[in-house]
Amino acid sequence: MALASTITNGALAPLTQWVTTAFRSLDRVPWTTLPAAAGNRAVVARVLSWGILAAAGYLALRVYRTVLWVPPAMRHLPRVSPWTTLRAMISSNNIVAALERQFVAIARDARRRGLTVAESVPEIWAAWMFGKWTVMVTHPDDARTILTQGVDVFDKPVFPAAPLLLGNSNIVFSPHEDWKRHRKVVNPAFRRGWSTTLFGDLGRQLFVRFDDAAARGDSVDVKFWMSRLTLEAIAISAFGEPFNALKEADSPMLKAFETMVLNGTNPLVVFARPIAKLTPMWAELKQQVDTFNQHLLAIIARKEAALKARKASGQVASIDDMDLLDLMVDAAEQEGDYTREDMRNDTVVFFLAGHDTTTTALIAAIYFLGMHPEAQQRARAEVLALAVLGCPSTDLSAADFPSPTNAEITRLPYLTAVIKEAMRLYPSIPHIPPRVTTSTVTLRDGTTLPPGSRVMVAAAAMQRAPWLWDRPNAFDPDRFLGIDADAMHASAHDFKWIPFGAGQRVCLGQAMAVMEMRVVLAMVLARYEWTVAGDDEALRGTPRTSRAGMVQMRDVQIMFKRLA
Repeated sequence: MALASTITNGALAPLTQWVTTAFRSLDRVPWTTLPAAAGNRAVVARVLSWGILAAAGYLALRVYRTVLWVPPAMRHLPRVSPWTTLRAMISSNNIVAALERQFVAIARDARRRGLTVAESVPEIWAAWMFGKWTVMVTHPDDARTILTQGVDVFDKPVFPAAPLLLGNSNIVFSPHEDWKRHRKVVNPAFRRGWSTTLFGDLGRQLFVRFDDAAARGDSVDVKFWMSRLTLEAIAISAFGEPFNALKEADSPMLKAFETMVLNGTNPLVVFARPIAKLTPMWAELKQQVDTFNQHLLAIIARKEAALKARKASGQVASIDDMDLLDLMVDAAEQEGDYTREDMRNDTVVFFLAGHDTTTTALIAAIYFLGMHPEAQQRARAEVLALAVLGCPSTDLSAADFPSPTNAEITRLPYLTAVIKEAMRLYPSIPHIPPRVTTSTVTLRDGTTLPPGSRVMVAAAAMQRAPWLWDRPNAFDPDRFLGIDADAMHASAHDFKWIPFGAGQRVCLGQAMAVMEMRVVLAMVLARYEWTVAGDDEALRGTPRTSRAGMVQMRDVQIMFKRLA
């Protein structure tokens, strides 16, 4: 059987020797005559002992190689232990507190080993992230290098992030060659322009809920309603079919999606999937994913049938009348290697990424404006100076309330600065998805990484680094006013502000997300004034955030009041 030949790691001599010895003992077992010796308790006990020893040793070796063994190229860096990272991500109620806990551990490790760390937020360190030791960077020069260099230097690793939800191949987490296949189909769908009309319609639906709460004197769970609004926007944009998320309490598709997100971001699923698979939560997650898949694949089939019928009749559809899935089905027909499964995976990515990015920014902007009345008043004055939203009648019903035009939302520099500042303090994800080196790379501090090394840009940490930002934890939209105040790309901010990523793999839905944020916030400012009513953590300025190290605020209660 040559079981010993499976253990070949000479770098871990003591542990390797132990496991190898156990496997060699099993190799010497006379397997062909073992049934005859089954009655001999001594033989059976010896075989069982060797088997248990081999299994335990192999498991210990795997744990050591995967978790404890730091690659040589990273050993000179200050680092945070896997246990500290996991504990901080799982137990902290606030992402800022989670990051600070890790930075304290990094500084402690640096002092113990005689290393130097830059202030409270280090420029570079090593951390165990998603099963791999990874170099984490916060300096804009490194961010620029990592995110903009070609595939001959950096690529996306095979990174099965939530494969049950996103599949094994998609537009975000696939390596370059596979990504190009997705890009050919997906990019044309996102080149279209976006109209403010959709977001204005959804804003009016939202106002029905806010008006009811204001009339009763009740506070609003802003996360709940912003999540519903952005989900509805994605459903209509992607499918042309609403979820009715702002009107119905629980449609089957809505319930399936929200359960997918809730269970899919559970720390157990994110950090310990083998254990999660043993829990009832995993079965529920699979059931809801199946429900969502059935609905999604049925829509794709209808889109494909409609395209064939349209072409058979010689009709040509206007791009303005097509949703994202229509455009993808049309493009996929011309690309023979793009499957229905690929389309399903990419559509789920759009749902998750588009929903989370916009929801996180809207919650943060409303929260900060509620905590800073002077900023809220300044943003409102800017909005009311627009022709459409200027001094709307206080008697207008929610259904009749106006929304800004495409031209008008480009004339809101302070509101745009509010959005950018909210995304600086609370980006949708704490880290840009990882890259892997494909050649030898030297980073800014002189760290040289061989091919196959994993690196990540720690966006949330970089956007609060005191050596990059004045008063880094303060809400100050004015920092974004001036030249390029309206720009949303990383290069306009010297790569120290990167909530949408950068380079070829920049967020495809950026234009849609920014338009949605501007329209919704402008309409809310024109109809209401508000304050933060809870919870206690939010009132103290440290709102709770989602689980598994995510950045989205939760449990924030807002008291809205109609403008007089």
